[in-house]
Amino acid sequence: LNKRISDCYIPQETYQNDMLEAFNFMCGRFGPPQGAFQVFVSPHGSKTMPGLMEAPQIVCVNAGQMEAYGGFKTVAGLAAAKQWFGALLQPATDREFWLAEALPQYVSLLYLEKTLGSTFYANLATRKDSVMLQDRIYKQMPLAAGLRCHETIRSNKGLWILHMLRNMMRDLNSNSDRTFLKFLRSVMAQYSAKPFTNADIIQLTSKHYGESLDAFFHYWLYGGRYPEFDTRYAIKQEDDGYYAEVTVTAKKVGNDFVMPVVMGIVDQDGNATFQRQMINGTNTSFKMGPFTGEPSKIVFNEFNSILSDDYVKKD
Repeated sequence: LNKRISDCYIPQETYQNDMLEAFNFMCGRFGPPQGAFQVFVSPHGSKTMPGLMEAPQIVCVNAGQMEAYGGFKTVAGLAAAKQWFGALLQPATDREFWLAEALPQYVSLLYLEKTLGSTFYANLATRKDSVMLQDRIYKQMPLAAGLRCHETIRSNKGLWILHMLRNMMRDLNSNSDRTFLKFLRSVMAQYSAKPFTNADIIQLTSKHYGESLDAFFHYWLYGGRYPEFDTRYAIKQEDDGYYAEVTVTAKKVGNDFVMPVVMGIVDQDGNATFQRQMINGTNTSFKMGPFTGEPSKIVFNEFNSILSDDYVKKD
């Protein structure tokens, strides 16, 4: 690595604003960094923001297809996130590596969501594809297998677990992530420089969620399968308004599968409201409404609230 590779060298004036923006984003949500910084830089010894953080200078993130995923902001966001959720996180064993690897990456995507919008979902989709590919190769090895589990599954499936938890904690009326951010701050406060186990994280997550999440982690952390949903819905008018009747057939899951899914109800003007519905086992039916006007469509798995393959049809 050297700066003579002019096509890939990113000068300080190009990325400094992104680094400052990402750092300020993290400070606004998690407060000041807690004492120690994780440093990674290339070429060796090149300073970007002395006293705050360092980031790669030789990386062609602004060229070609990387633009669709956030360009250099992807590097800036991860560099900033690791000041809060990097070297200070101490997994008790290798079975907790998934959280240490996935947490700074998901927090960096929150920065992308705030600044670039749609690139957030482009990154989610790419990580989903990588999880599904590695799953076919490694035969549904669970995250709790630790270092025996491929690093792509550890980081990307781990990231998706955090995304699902976020949507389970989200206030759908105000679209607020207040509860999820409180959970992340609790992780930082309780497990910075202190070993944590999966049991610790399950207990802390359940506390913020308000009820036990043992079943959630049993499936997503200790299991290795991914659901496939075949969803059918019909809009019907009754005396007191319009209703949506929805039937969900879940494949690749057992009868003990339980998971909330976010449903979007879009009116004729394109405005959306949101509801949670519980998926129970392999066959679930529910009715939503009444709505004063006829919905133009129903969106299953809004916000990509579940890591799954979805097939939706209006009857």
